Amino acid sequence: MTLSRPQITALSTLVILPLCLSCESTAKQPDVPAVAVMDHAGLLAVSPADIVIAPVQDLSAGAVAPAADLRRAFQRGLVSRRYSPLALEYVDAQLVNAAFVAGSLREEAILEIRVMSWDMSLWDLHSAISVAVEARLMDSADPGGAPLWGARFAKRINLSSERHSSPTQALVMGRAADMVAADLLAVLPARNPSPGDIRR
Repeated sequence: MTLSRPQITALSTLVILPLCLSCESTAKQPDVPAVAVMDHAGLLAVSPADIVIAPVQDLSAGAVAPAADLRRAFQRGLVSRRYSPLALEYVDAQLVNAAFVAGSLREEAILEIRVMSWDMSLWDLHSAISVAVEARLMDSADPGGAPLWGARFAKRINLSSERHSSPTQALVMGRAADMVAADLLAVLPARNPSPGDIRR
């Protein structure tokens, strides 16, 4: 059977339209959030103030993450959320076999930071890195229990502007550490001390 031109045009439209709709729906898929909150139920019950920031656990390939920069960035971020992180040097002086013993400084919580990935494979061509970092706030009275709060950051970070304005790669990675800490701590509820709280 021979189809007329109008029939061919209509048939072609029916074939092409679903393909176009499929492409459009794919293009409009929402971005996955960079930060996902994993735990938070215990934070209000304990309401910690004094916090120890444990040494960063770098589980990335080659252990290339700026661990010291990350730790300092989280320290600054906790202060901005009205918590009281203990001095890092003071904490490090109490380490036993590179680990911190919960409660040894009378802190109320321990912030654990784990770098799952710090992928530099896109750095040379695109000035970008792919990062996955987890942070957990543990109750010092029950360090083996459920986290008081926890969140995970996973994102490709474009650092082209920082790369052009910074003299060294180390400074750029420090800036990346600031970004990661800021995004993770943005989902940590700020501490709201009561008027009679002497820990403020």
